Amino acid sequence: NKALYYAYSLSCISFEQFCISFTNEKLQQHFNQHVFKMEQDEYTKEEIDGCYIEFVDNQDVLDLIEKKPRGIIALLDEAWYGGANLKFLNS
Repeated sequence: NKALYYAYSLSCISFEQFCISFTNEKLQQHFNQHVFKMEQDEYTKEEIDGCYIEFVDNQDVLDLIEKKPRGIIALLDEAWYGGANLKFLNS
């Protein structure tokens, strides 16, 4: 995830690439939740000690992109219907 961020932060990306990156973040979060978090919960439930799984939670990134009303997608949607590119950039 961080490698993708740094690669794309150095230049402008297209909307298509933004959507691909967003999808990758969603897939990573799904994987984290269903592999690491659920496995950790199972260890806790079965009282298995010493099996802590450390992983990066990318929910902050997803919130930045999709959380209403100030997420990037909500702002893009608002600017699209308002027809104002500068309005989006100023948000």
